[in-house]
Amino acid sequence: MPPRPVIGALLLAACRPEAPPPPLRHHAYVWQRQWTPAVQAAVAAPPAGLDGLALLAAEHGPAGTVWTGLWDPALRAPLQARGPLRLVLRFADAEDALDPAVLGATVAALRDRAAGAGLPLAELQLDADVPTARLSDWAAALASLPATAAELTVLSLPDHACAPGWAAVDAAVDRIVLQVHSVPLAGRSGPTLLDTDQADAWLDRALGCTTRPLTVALPTHSLRDRHTGALVRADPAAVAAWLPTLAGRPGLAGVAWFRLPVLGDPHTWTGAALSAVLAGRAPTRGLSATLGPLPADWGAGATARGQALTVAATGEDHVPLPALELCADGPFAAAPASLAYQPAPTAPQGCQAHLPPPGLVAPGAPVVALLVAADRPVRVRPRPPDSAAP
Repeated sequence: MPPRPVIGALLLAACRPEAPPPPLRHHAYVWQRQWTPAVQAAVAAPPAGLDGLALLAAEHGPAGTVWTGLWDPALRAPLQARGPLRLVLRFADAEDALDPAVLGATVAALRDRAAGAGLPLAELQLDADVPTARLSDWAAALASLPATAAELTVLSLPDHACAPGWAAVDAAVDRIVLQVHSVPLAGRSGPTLLDTDQADAWLDRALGCTTRPLTVALPTHSLRDRHTGALVRADPAAVAAWLPTLAGRPGLAGVAWFRLPVLGDPHTWTGAALSAVLAGRAPTRGLSATLGPLPADWGAGATARGQALTVAATGEDHVPLPALELCADGPFAAAPASLAYQPAPTAPQGCQAHLPPPGLVAPGAPVVALLVAADRPVRVRPRPPDSAAP
């Protein structure tokens, strides 16, 4: 029988609660090839709650390697001040990534360029749309890369997980990013970029056959459905409700947000929306539609007849362009301004209805939807854009 002190230590260990899993780490992907002032500002002051950024460094394609704007010498000091960097190397053609000679030369060129610029490299992410049937070739190409202090990460698709060759890819890298969003998918209520039930299934399968730390990539952007032309978006409120379910999953190390919000980019969430989701809440949303003077930069002059109907987002998140109902106690005319609004075929007596094109209004960037001329006050009421008759 073990001595009593040993028995006591074993009982104490058995009663001690398990340590909680470490919190998920969050980083955002800077995918832009050109680093405009807006991109530079977003990189300098990313949304609250992010632990870091992944910066697209180069894209290898038919014309060779194209280097992105982050290599501008004017940006060197700010990037050096960030400390070790996570850089992304994208291959436009997976065949180049599967060729060990091309892969090795391109990776070596990036590492040499980073060293020459004084940019410490902590992690290199490789982004290539490798066919699932070629995972064994991908693993062989990855294994041919010389080992360095920088971690090697690959971006993978859901079909890759647990397929033949996956174990060899898993063994050849330090980390894996699993992208669970894609082109618009058929969802329960229409096309979607992220079906959380499907994403859960893909993620659980990958975690079950992966030994390396896994990061899940989630979308913060919108795309056009190529079949309908409708705008398809990852809804921040839905993602905020689902995100807490990811905590505590064994093997899940973090979340990669594709892409970093940039001021003025209508195709990504706002920084405030992403910060809200990271804080565990849905971002606020609001909408106003008001009549006022024509914009001064139109040069219409103070005596110009007519008013501008301006639509604005009043919360943290983008809002879809609304359908608009205009009513007056007398004749009036309304015509599209900068947006392609279309008259609806029906409207209540004394009113007009105008239907919007697919699109979003960004907070802080109001848009003029209609020009209105009337002798009497016009009442405006915005309606959801899917209202056939407001």
